[in-house]
Amino acid sequence: MTNQLMQAMMQMQEMQRRMEETQATFGQLLITEEAGGGMVCATANGHGEVTTLMIDPSMLQASEKETLEDLIITAVNRATNAAKEAAAEKLRSATDGMMPDIPGLNLGI
Repeated sequence: MTNQLMQAMMQMQEMQRRMEETQATFGQLLITEEAGGGMVCATANGHGEVTTLMIDPSMLQASEKETLEDLIITAVNRATNAAKEAAAEKLRSATDGMMPDIPGLNLGI
């Protein structure tokens, strides 16, 4: 094998190792977002899984049902999107400079 090919293979192995190490930390990456001025707060991890949900007790009234449902959806969506974005950024940072910039190729990051 040529030296360039060996170097490229070693670089790919290093990138894979870095990606795996970074992905292993996604469970500890916690992002909290809120809706309704803090009436509902949702926390999601880097995998996009909601880990906690806080609802202000004043929202637990039958008359607030629809508002509460909307706030929960908003907070959960904000938290999962922000957590996924933060995880993707960590992955980009871990592999920075190791991948060529090929338009349309994002490899899930």
